[in-house]
Amino acid sequence: MLAPNVVLRKGGVADVFDKLRREGYFDWHGITGLGETPAIVEVLESGRFDTAQVYYNMLNPSAGQSAAQPMPPSWSGQSFTGILDACRRHDVGVMNIRVLAAGVLATDQRHGREVVVTRDADLEREQARAQKLFARLGDGYGTRAQTAIRYALANADLSTIVVGVETLAQLDEALAGIAAGPLPETALEAVATCHAAGF
Repeated sequence: MLAPNVVLRKGGVADVFDKLRREGYFDWHGITGLGETPAIVEVLESGRFDTAQVYYNMLNPSAGQSAAQPMPPSWSGQSFTGILDACRRHDVGVMNIRVLAAGVLATDQRHGREVVVTRDADLEREQARAQKLFARLGDGYGTRAQTAIRYALANADLSTIVVGVETLAQLDEALAGIAAGPLPETALEAVATCHAAGF
């Protein structure tokens, strides 16, 4: 991870990307919004990038919160508060990453390749949270993976959702979730209730 001054200073990463764009190597460039939230927001606020990969899912939707309306006090995890606000202000396309939280939202079965990429989180705690979340939600919104995808579809600030799949069956499952559309308000309220209760 690079500090904002490395990215934004004269001759820094943003300048190099701008030069490569002028030379015709690509039309658009972006960042992956992982690391320290203030640093991510600072880079986005520069207006120098076209896209951002943003961490957002049912366990940690904090990127969609604003400073005026942060996650509830009982919720814990790395806060990405303000990132989607900064993207909106600068017309940055948002690629939602980690929609399935390393597979924890999709299934209780672990494959051993899961990597938790945020601070203040670990696989065991994420699994426990996912189980509590789906115990509250039930199975009326499709499979767990479909429900997680539909949760992301309910946020209009996300330009696209990046879903990792291993098999054609998982791809079909994801496409069926997309076809079902965003979660209804009642389901979104149930998820918010989980956050308010600290899961």
